Amino acid sequence: MKKMYSYAAAMSAALILTGCGRQAEQAKPQETPVPSEAAAAVTETPRAEEEKKVGGWEINTEFNCYLTEEEISRFEKAMDGMVGVSYEPVDILASQVVSGSNYAYLCMSKTVTAEPRSFWSMIVVYEPLDGNPVISRIQEIDVLDLRTKEAGNKEAVTGGWTIREASGKPVMFADENATAAAEAVMFSQDGLALKPAALLATQLVSGTNYKVLERGETENGTDLYVTTIYRDLQGNTEITDNQLLDLLYYVNLE
Repeated sequence: MKKMYSYAAAMSAALILTGCGRQAEQAKPQETPVPSEAAAAVTETPRAEEEKKVGGWEINTEFNCYLTEEEISRFEKAMDGMVGVSYEPVDILASQVVSGSNYAYLCMSKTVTAEPRSFWSMIVVYEPLDGNPVISRIQEIDVLDLRTKEAGNKEAVTGGWTIREASGKPVMFADENATAAAEAVMFSQDGLALKPAALLATQLVSGTNYKVLERGETENGTDLYVTTIYRDLQGNTEITDNQLLDLLYYVNLE
C-alpha cells in the first residue's frame, strides 16, 4: 500500500472525504498515478515501511469511499452464524501478514435486544492461505474509556457523550457540522495531517465536542489517533485533545 506525504495529497483526501459524504451515489474510483522511481525511493524507504507497522500490523493508509466486495465478503463469511449482536463493517484500519492475513475491521455494532444498544467494535478477521476466514477477536471500543498510548494508557473522558451510529464507510458525513469541524483542523497539527476515519461520539456543551478516530500522516509514516474537536455555536473550531490510539490493545490475540 503506497503512501503520499505531500500537503497536496492530504488536501486531495479532504476533497474526497467531502465528496464521499455528500455525493456518495456518484462516487467513482480514481486512478492513482504511478510514482517515478525517484519518488518511490523517497516515499517507500525501508525505514518508512517499518515505521508504519505497529507490532507487525500495517496501518491502512489508503482512502476509499466504501469497502470493496472482497472486503465485505471476507467479513460476512467470518461472521456467519454469529447471533446476539449485529456488526456492520465500516473500515479496515490495519492488516497483519501471518500464515495468511489478519484484518482489523472497525464496526458499528448493535445488540439484537428489545432495547438495542449501539457501540463501536474492533473485529479481527483471520483469513488463512487456504480456507474460510474466521473471527479471532472482538473488542468493544468504549468511548468513555478509550485506550491510548499516553500516560496512564487511558483517555480520561467525562459523561454526556452520545454514540454516533454509522451506516457504510463514510461514517461521519451525514453530520455536516462534524465534517466541517474535521476539515477545519485537518492541518492544524504541526507536521501532522489528520484524516477522519470515523465519528465515534458527540457531546453537547456550549457548542459541540466531536470525538473522531483519525489517520494521522507525517513524512515518517501513519498512525491512528483519537481526536477531540470542539466547535462553538459560531463555527469556530479547535482540537482540545489528540492522542495515539493503542492499536495493539484492540487487536492483540493474547
